[in-house]
Amino acid sequence: MTPPLALLVPAPADLLVLLSTLMAIAAFIGLGRLLAGGATKPEIAVFAGWGAACLVLTVWGTVTMASLRIPGMALLVLGLGAWGWPGLRPDRAELATIGRVLVLSVPIWLVMVSVRPSLPDSFTNFLPNALYLHDYGMLPADDRAPALAVWPALPYSMTFAGFLAALPFPWFPPATLVFFNIVTQLAFGLFLARVLVSRGVGLGEDGVAQPGWVACALGLLLTTGLNPGFQPQYEFSSYGEGSTAATLALAGWLGLRLLAPPKPGWWRRSWSPDARAFGLVLAALVTIRESNIALFGAVFIALGLVALFASNKPGRRFAIVRAAILLTLAAIPAVVTLVAWRLYVRGHFVSGELLLLPIAQWRPSNLVPALINILKTMGEKATFFAVWAVALGLLARRLLTAGAPEAATRMLGYFVGVWVVYVGFLLTMYVVHFEGEIGASAHSFFRYNTHLALILMLALAMVGRDAWQRRPMLSPPWTRWVGIVAVLLMLVLPIAALKLMRFDLVMPYPVIWDLAEQVRQRLGDGDRLTLVTPPDTSGAPLTLRAFLTQVPTLGSTARITLDAENAPARPDPVRTDPTPAGYVLESCAEREGGTNGTGKAVLYRREDGTLRSVMEWSYPPARPKVRWLPSLTGPTLCH
Repeated sequence: MTPPLALLVPAPADLLVLLSTLMAIAAFIGLGRLLAGGATKPEIAVFAGWGAACLVLTVWGTVTMASLRIPGMALLVLGLGAWGWPGLRPDRAELATIGRVLVLSVPIWLVMVSVRPSLPDSFTNFLPNALYLHDYGMLPADDRAPALAVWPALPYSMTFAGFLAALPFPWFPPATLVFFNIVTQLAFGLFLARVLVSRGVGLGEDGVAQPGWVACALGLLLTTGLNPGFQPQYEFSSYGEGSTAATLALAGWLGLRLLAPPKPGWWRRSWSPDARAFGLVLAALVTIRESNIALFGAVFIALGLVALFASNKPGRRFAIVRAAILLTLAAIPAVVTLVAWRLYVRGHFVSGELLLLPIAQWRPSNLVPALINILKTMGEKATFFAVWAVALGLLARRLLTAGAPEAATRMLGYFVGVWVVYVGFLLTMYVVHFEGEIGASAHSFFRYNTHLALILMLALAMVGRDAWQRRPMLSPPWTRWVGIVAVLLMLVLPIAALKLMRFDLVMPYPVIWDLAEQVRQRLGDGDRLTLVTPPDTSGAPLTLRAFLTQVPTLGSTARITLDAENAPARPDPVRTDPTPAGYVLESCAEREGGTNGTGKAVLYRREDGTLRSVMEWSYPPARPKVRWLPSLTGPTLCH
C-alpha cells in the first residue's frame, strides 16, 4: 500500500487544478468589481463575483436545457477581461496585499495541494452533483440522465464554483471544490486584516494603508488557527461550512454599512457598491446549503433589530422603514436565485432533497432531550462557547454603558441576533425534520454553530482594534516581536497541524484509495464492474464506490460503470456466469487471523462465461498507534 505521507507529494495535475481554480477566483474578482463597483476590495469581490455566477448559472440552468458551459465560459471571459480595465483591476497596492496573503498561505497549499475527497457528503452530494454538471452541462432532473447523487436537488452554489474551475479539464477534478473553500478562508483572512487597520464600520473610508505582513498574518490566524470554530476537516473540504461562515459574516458587515446612520441622499445607497456587493454575497449564501435559507432570514432579522436599537427613539420608525427599503432592494439577486431554484426543484423532482417529516411524525418530545444535549455539547466545546459568552458579555456591557452603539457593538448585536434565530431554527428541525434519535441528540449542533464563527471573530476583532487604537497595550519593540511571532505562526501552523488539515490521510481513506487505484489501473474506459461487499452499515462501501466511479486516480481516468452494488452472492471463480463481459470486485474475499484479522480484495474478470481472478490485493494490518475512523471500519475492508 502507498504510505500515507507519500500521498502528500503533488502530481503535476494537482498543480494544474490549483492554477485553474485560482483562474476562476480571478474571474470572480473581476466580476465582483465589475458589478459591485471598481472600489470593491478584491476579497469582497471574490464573494460578489461568485454570487453573480450563482445567479446567472441558476437562472440559465432552470429555464433552458442549453449547456451551462455557454454562460460558464462567458462568465470566465467577462471576469478575466475586467482585469484589462484600469478602473476595475486592482492597483499595485492591492496586488501587493494579495501577494502577501499568497506568500503567507504557501504552507497551506503545500499541505493541501494533493488533497483527495473525504467525508460522506462529498460522495452523496457535492462531488456527484459537480460531476453531473461537468458531464452533461445541465442541472439534473427526474426526466434527464440518471442523477449520480443521493440528493441531486440540494443547492448548487459550491457546485457552480467547482464547475467553473473545472471547465478546462476533460474529467472533473474533485480538488477544485476543496481549493475554492480554502480561498474563501484566505479571502476572509484578508478582509479581517483590513478590519484590523481600519476605523469605524467601513473599510478604506479614512484612507488607511493596505494591511502589511503582520496584519495579514493576524487576519489569517483569526480565520483559521485562532478561530475556536475552525474545523479543517470541514472548512478545508468540499463541504459548505467554511464558505457559509465567510459569506454570513461578510453579509453582516455589508448590511451594517448599508444601514449606517443616514446622510443626505441616503436612498442612493440602494444602488451603491455596498448594496450591490451585499445582494450578490447573499445570492451565494442562500444556495450553499438547504439550511442557509434560515440563515438568509436570520441576516435580515438581525440587521433589522440592530437598526431598531441603534437609532434614537424619535427616529426609530424612520430607521425601520429605511432599513426595510434598503434591505429589500439589496436582497433581489438572492431572492431571484432562490425562487428560480425552488421552482425548478418543485417542477423537476419527485424527491432528491431533504424534506420535513409529515406532521403526524413530528416529535415534540425531542425538544427537552435536544436542549440537554445542546448543553452537553456546549460543555464539550467549552472553548468556542466561552468565546461566545465573552461576546455576549461585551454586548451587554456596551448596551448598558454606551449611548448610540458603535460599529463593533452593532456587529456583536448582529452575531447574537443571528445566533438566536439560528438556534431557534435548529431546535425546530430537531422536532420536524430529524428522524429517530438524531433529533433528540441535537445532531451536529456544534458544526452548525461554526457557521457563525467568523461573525464572532469579526466582532471581536473590531472590539480589539478599537481598544488598541484608543490605548495600545504594548510598546513598539514588543509590538514588533508580536508581529514576528504572528508571521512565524502562520508559516508553521499548517505544517504542525498536518494531521488535522489532511483528514483524507486518516485511516482507512488511504487504504480505500489505494485499492481503488489498483482496480482502476486494470480497467479501461467504459468497463463495467460489479462490486460485492459484505453487509455493512459503515461509510466504507459508499467511499469505495465513490473512489471507483467519481474520482480520477494517478493511474487512470477511465469511466467505470457499476452494474450492481452489494451483490448478495460471493463470486465463484469456476462457476458459469451468464452476465455479459465485465469485472467483479469482491472487497473482502478472505479474512485471515479471525474476525479481527486482515484480509484481501480480489478482482475477477468474466471470460467466456467464467470468472477468473486477475488481481489480489491484501489489506494492511491495523497498527495500534494509527487512528482509524470508526465510521469507516467494518466488513467491507475486512476490519
